[in-house]
Amino acid sequence: MSKIELITFDLDDTFWDIRSTIINAENNSRKWTENRIGEKIDWGTFEDFMKIRSELVKEDSSLEYDLGMLRKKTIRLLLIIAVIFFAVPITFNLMTYYGLAMDELESTFAFFHPSNEQIATEIKIMQGSFIEQIPVRLENAIEFQTFVFLIETFWRTTSLMLLGMILYRKGVLSADKSLSYYNKMILIGFGIGLIVSLMGLNQSYDSEWSGAYVMSIGANYKIISGLFMAIGYIGLVIWCFKKGIFKKLQNRLQATGRMAFTNYIGMSIICTLIFNGHGLGLYGTLDRLQQFLIVVAIWVLILIVSPLVLKKYRFGPLEWLWRKLTYFS
Repeated sequence: MSKIELITFDLDDTFWDIRSTIINAENNSRKWTENRIGEKIDWGTFEDFMKIRSELVKEDSSLEYDLGMLRKKTIRLLLIIAVIFFAVPITFNLMTYYGLAMDELESTFAFFHPSNEQIATEIKIMQGSFIEQIPVRLENAIEFQTFVFLIETFWRTTSLMLLGMILYRKGVLSADKSLSYYNKMILIGFGIGLIVSLMGLNQSYDSEWSGAYVMSIGANYKIISGLFMAIGYIGLVIWCFKKGIFKKLQNRLQATGRMAFTNYIGMSIICTLIFNGHGLGLYGTLDRLQQFLIVVAIWVLILIVSPLVLKKYRFGPLEWLWRKLTYFS
């Protein structure tokens, strides 16, 4: 007889009421999962789940006792919402390009081709003190967190988040699929992504890199190609994981991911000290190769430091602080 690896129990209250047992089993399974991954998960309440289930059952009474189909329905609903949200910034870009006169477009996106004087002014400000930088930083932050957020960032980020939820529920992100499945993700993702990206690049050259085109309808190529490239990269990373390729690098990347908050803020601090005036003041002085080498150096640093921190502590410093502020424990 082959070795038993897993035993499952199907708790069902069709014949008698064992609701309390089901809830208790659900709560314990959630606690077990949290203990295994080492962090709290915002599951939502049991009542939230039952409310969603009730709404779906109202639409289709056959789902009441078919939990498998019920799960598929929720995934389908997430997919519909994700597609709608993903289409919103694309629609905004099309409306902008075809709804405004060319002179209005050119004036709106004139910032895409700043004058030498404007470039020199910005470099001088960014190489100055932090106080001198605040007006420019504040103006950019307000624009990105209001206007840009409402017309693109919110819709695009939320749609990709929902896509991630779908991939997780389907077992894609947990590496449950076959190697051939991930091969297809790589081929389809990179294949379509690179083709769309090259089309967008060609169109940008044809428009002579007009800000009116690149920042409106031309941006749609970036949005669409970015989705497929992400799918390709997901397939590639999980394919490497399943094949056991670069195992030591995988372990370091896992540690880096577990300290994502700390590393994100840490990289921001390092870069602002390299480029801005309150640090080395190298803003606007480095070419692309030199900037790339700085990126590589920072990545090497966090790949070295992250495993060392987690070898001694359970969480990174900012992850620990965030948990403390969230759960007050």
